[in-house]
Amino acid sequence: MKRRSTAATLMNFESSRSHLFVIMLLHVSNPTTGTSSTSKLTLVDLAGSERVTKSGSLKDRERLAEATSINKSLSALGDVVSALTTQNSGHVPYRNSKLTMLLADSLGGNAKTLLLVTLNPLSGNFAETKNSLEYAQRTKQVVNTASKSVETREIARLKAIIDKQSAELAGKKDKPKPTSLDPEIKSPGRRDRPLSATPVKRQNSLRS
Repeated sequence: MKRRSTAATLMNFESSRSHLFVIMLLHVSNPTTGTSSTSKLTLVDLAGSERVTKSGSLKDRERLAEATSINKSLSALGDVVSALTTQNSGHVPYRNSKLTMLLADSLGGNAKTLLLVTLNPLSGNFAETKNSLEYAQRTKQVVNTASKSVETREIARLKAIIDKQSAELAGKKDKPKPTSLDPEIKSPGRRDRPLSATPVKRQNSLRS
């Protein structure tokens, strides 16, 4: 929370200049049955999109860069929501933003997602309020099937075997390959013969 970036603009005295993520992982195991389950709770406070002409960010280079980054990430999130709610959409652009990559399992996985929208009651900000409600309406159309992630004792044993074999293969790949210049490595098919100081006489065979 201390690293959360906030600043004052013409529209908000304490405007969020970054998104906030709080991720909690809970792992529960049953020693009797050997089963284990893992849960993940992701709390996200999204920085609101803003019009730089109304917020006064055009006069501040730092605020303008922050507003551009925020609007870009929210636009990427809108593209992901649009792809998830469109029938026969084969590709979901999760990798277009760090925000959507972190929210991938919350939006398109087996999670249960809840969205809260904060609105501005001022009539002068009616356009921003309308955009926020339309954004929430599109996100509401994303339907996930919430299910448990349970791991049995047998699955845990097989995973341990796979991890062990993967580590062994990685260790073999890291070892340097022997070269022909290594004195301890002998070429195949070649025998070491002792050197003789006595010259060998060649006998010529005569045919009658």
